[in-house]
Amino acid sequence: MFSGTVKKRNYSIILSVFLLGLVCYLFVTWYSLQGKIQEQTWAIAVVNREIKTQDYENNELQRIIKEVKKDNGNKSEYIEHIARKDRGYVMPGERVYYDISAGSN
Repeated sequence: MFSGTVKKRNYSIILSVFLLGLVCYLFVTWYSLQGKIQEQTWAIAVVNREIKTQDYENNELQRIIKEVKKDNGNKSEYIEHIARKDRGYVMPGERVYYDISAGSN
């Protein structure tokens, strides 16, 4: 009868160690998955911001295309817009001033 009690204790100790190890494993796995979920959430936020930016640019281009079509071939305003905005060109005799003190305040 004494040896049966020792076997039950050994079994109980082994079962307790196994369950403790399982709980530790599950906790570590859960914690690492939470980190991965957070990283993916941030990645989704970045992609959503990029989508909004691209949508804005697409809408702006659609607006410009409509204006050019509406002008019936008069593309001078569109060309001037692109030259000023994208290329940094100015009209002859025109002066462009840059406010360099804006960033220091």
